[in-house]
Amino acid sequence: MKKIIALILTLMMAFSFAAVFSGAEEVVHSSSEYDGYMSSHFDSILADDVALGEAAHAFDYMRSVDWTVEVKANVITIKGWIVCDREIDQVGYSVDNGAPVFKEEYEVEAEQAIYDVGAANGAEYATRFIIPIDVSAMTGKKNIALVMKNSEGVYRINSVVDMEIAFDFIQEGTYTPEPEITPDPDEPVVIPEPIFVRFNDADVVDEFFMYAVGNNHVTDIGFDEDKECAVIYCLGGPDPNVILPFAQISGDNTLEFFDEEISTSKYKSLVLVGRFDYDTVFEDAEKDVGGTFYFTTSESPSLSESRNLEYYYERGDGLQYVILDFSKSKAWNGTVGDCRFDFFMTTDNDCEYEFYLLGFFAGTAEAQAFVDSYKENGDAVLPTPEPTPTPTATPEETPTPEVTEAPEATDAPTEAPSEAPAAPTDKPADTAKKGCGGFIAAMPVCFVLLASAVVLKKKNN
Repeated sequence: MKKIIALILTLMMAFSFAAVFSGAEEVVHSSSEYDGYMSSHFDSILADDVALGEAAHAFDYMRSVDWTVEVKANVITIKGWIVCDREIDQVGYSVDNGAPVFKEEYEVEAEQAIYDVGAANGAEYATRFIIPIDVSAMTGKKNIALVMKNSEGVYRINSVVDMEIAFDFIQEGTYTPEPEITPDPDEPVVIPEPIFVRFNDADVVDEFFMYAVGNNHVTDIGFDEDKECAVIYCLGGPDPNVILPFAQISGDNTLEFFDEEISTSKYKSLVLVGRFDYDTVFEDAEKDVGGTFYFTTSESPSLSESRNLEYYYERGDGLQYVILDFSKSKAWNGTVGDCRFDFFMTTDNDCEYEFYLLGFFAGTAEAQAFVDSYKENGDAVLPTPEPTPTPTATPEETPTPEVTEAPEATDAPTEAPSEAPAAPTDKPADTAKKGCGGFIAAMPVCFVLLASAVVLKKKNN
């Protein structure tokens, strides 16, 4: 009887693992996680069969409304096409990153011209799509994203301009944004302390970028011991970028970068300090080198051109200081999500980007004051971390003597705080060294079966 029970438990555990793995494919992944080629075009968007904006110019319309569609409608219809390097099983949509909705009738045969676009990029599969979405019962603000399913899983659909086709939908008359809190003029203004991440340690680099997956054109992220900075290695091409996983780090209580989620109401500016060889980016020395920064928040969770800040670097090989101002974007609300740092808009050659520091500030005035001070004093202006006290070993228990005299009081030992790190230097490094990364392992079903078999064998003996 015990043998039968052990076998039943083994099968139940095996089936439970199988259920977990089979259901995992329905999770909607970001398009940046797709390891092959996928591209699409967003042709038209209609509200109850009435085109919003000009036909075939949906991107222009979306930019004009800041990627937020606020209309009174029962059905929103999205039209476009997609090419992919693997066979496309289904296309559909997801609301607020929830379970994907697929229907066979969403797919329409693509014409040869679309197949030609795919063939030019090594992608032989293509389809047009017409996706009507019932929004009649939707209230408030909802994020709608187009998704595709193939043998690799379910992914948000990426467009030809390297952005996911996703937008916020508001059923007109059902959503009122929270009013901004007007500070009491009698209350003193409290400026929050800046939040810094200084990439001057291999463990810091490894832990910060542990959640940074799907980095475009990035081949490695290492650490340079001599320059005390992260080094991002990238291939030549458009939009080399790295994910800055602010939300995921905030949610991991084993990491100590942020005490809590980063509030957009407290922090309106971000400083990025880096360096690169200016002349290696473009073959044409006259071209200006620039980058972009795509942000997401808890209220606006998808990447969008409306949540993109562009900037240009100073010519030269010294430290580059980028100050981003989010205060003018109405999408900067809630808490800061994972962001995409395109350190270059595009490159002609393989490049290295040295990443020294990032910092959140209350506003651009505070950010500029920090930059001015950092240029002069380097890391000395950063807050010095409190020293970690050395744990005291627990003494062994000893018999209590019959007569005990009180010991004389002694001063507690003190530990001097560590000195502020030196400013980054301009000396070149021979090699860049990388520390260890993190991973998550899953227990295979065969291990469970083997363990149960051992139990049965012991019972036999």
